[in-house]
Order: sequence, then structure tokens, then C-alpha cells
Amino acid sequence: MAQAGFAVIRVGESVWSTWEPENGRFELDWLRPVLDGAHERGISVVRGTPTYAVPPWLAPQHPEIAACGRRVG
Repeated sequence: MAQAGFAVIRVGESVWSTWEPENGRFELDWLRPVLDGAHERGISVVRGTPTYAVPPWLAPQHPEIAACGRRVG
């Protein structure tokens, strides 16, 4: 990426189930080599929130988060 001229990368999006594989259990060790590698190469990092890709454990616990096909307004 550094050779291609990247100055900034985004990480952590669409991976909520990787960040939190079970409700309340966070695993962030996978992120360290990414952040360290970017830092070593002078690349800035934007850590995105993985909110739009819900993990498999969330919907059964909170079915109200499911999108509905009903048009509002």
C-alpha cells in the first residue's frame, strides 16, 4: 500500500462478528498487526465502526433490529 501511495486506510468495517464474536466478548488481537504495519509504513488508519454488519448472535437476542419491509411516512 505504501508503494501505491496510500496515505490513509480504513479498517474494521463490516466485521462486528470479528470484533465481538459473542455478546460482551471482544477479540481485537487481529487488529494489532494491521495497525502496527500501517504505522511502520507511515500510513494513517481510520478505524470504522462495524455497525451495519450485525453479528449472528445479535438478531436472535434483539429481533427488533431487523429491517422491515413496511414503508414509513
